[in-house]
Amino acid sequence: MEKCLGKIPREQLQNKRWFPPTFDLDLLLDYALSIAQQTVDCKAAFVSGSSLGWYSFILFISFDGCHEDLVLKSPVKYVDGLTDLIMESEASTIRLVESKTQIPVPHVYRYESEISGNPVKWPYILMSKAKGVPLCWECIPIEGRETVMKDLAKCLCQLSQLTFGEIGSIVSSGDEFITTRSVHLSFSGNAAGPFQSAKDYYTYQLALFYEDVCTDGEGSRVPFLREIPHREDFDSPDAFSAASDEYWDVNKYGHEHWNTPQNIARYVRLHHEMKDAMKDLFELESHEFVLAHPDLNTTNLFIDPSTYEITCVIDWQHASTVPVKSFYVVPHLPSTRAPIDDRLRAVFLDAVEHYAKEDGKGRALALLRKSEPMWAFDKLVQRAAAEYFHYAARVFLHWKLGDDWFDIFTAISVDN
Repeated sequence: MEKCLGKIPREQLQNKRWFPPTFDLDLLLDYALSIAQQTVDCKAAFVSGSSLGWYSFILFISFDGCHEDLVLKSPVKYVDGLTDLIMESEASTIRLVESKTQIPVPHVYRYESEISGNPVKWPYILMSKAKGVPLCWECIPIEGRETVMKDLAKCLCQLSQLTFGEIGSIVSSGDEFITTRSVHLSFSGNAAGPFQSAKDYYTYQLALFYEDVCTDGEGSRVPFLREIPHREDFDSPDAFSAASDEYWDVNKYGHEHWNTPQNIARYVRLHHEMKDAMKDLFELESHEFVLAHPDLNTTNLFIDPSTYEITCVIDWQHASTVPVKSFYVVPHLPSTRAPIDDRLRAVFLDAVEHYAKEDGKGRALALLRKSEPMWAFDKLVQRAAAEYFHYAARVFLHWKLGDDWFDIFTAISVDN
């Protein structure tokens, strides 16, 4: 059977450092062609493009003689006992969402989560290409952004119906979908659980947080009281660049600015406040958990360029069930870490009121209106706040300690 590589010569693809040498590309293209020929008359399959992410690489597969397109997703590296779980969970979660909701997701045609017994000799998911175009937040008008928020509200209301009795990732068992060890993004390459309660789930994450911030020279600390510059706060790119260079100037501040005992002590105090807040943020012994997508950012949302409606939600590899209060959080766009516009927050809440089922509408709206401390807690405990760490810390600590929180943390010394 004829094979051609179209835009990407075979040698170029196989010479890429991330492309597994054992990967049987010919067999994979055979699979893709047989899938396409079920509906249209295609002559040959070829790789028409590729992209590389943090965890995975993507191959775009096209065909001679037809306009069908498929996508192959595979891990960059294989870690026995973890990679197979991530691949199995993503494929199973997509199948669950497709079968139980109207949320637009890729259709999974076939997948192999392990190497052993896999003819392709490498894990993969072969699925339909996302419809629409990637969401470009700066490219669409305010009306388009409102449409996206309305559609996200619709997605949240549908996901709220997918409840489980444990916190963990989703895998399939026959015709059933069950929870297993979680590969949540915040676990930094580990799998843990499943967890029986919110208390167990967040106690585990807080232990990882404490270890991270107390590890000398290795943690994800920044100076606790000196905020990272943000582009939106400067009139020009040059001014922002100069402020960023000054912030990260090791010659001026030295590495010890990040690693001083006082700076670490402030993180330890934050850990204490987060641990203490759990009793107020969560129903710690609740056994109702909801499937959530942890990374609804612009790169994982596709839209119709004319109507701005969401046409596909991708990248479910770290999806897992979470506590209800963690689930009912207003999405932050364009960055999941940054503040959200008040107008868009209001649009989202109005849409939830429209789409939520009557028996759960009141609870959903009540939790969403009080969700900012929960959002901040989640970003902090996951070490996912990144350049917006100070914003998340400010939101959480103002809720927890009131207007005096800054003075309290300013006064912290090594002896506290």
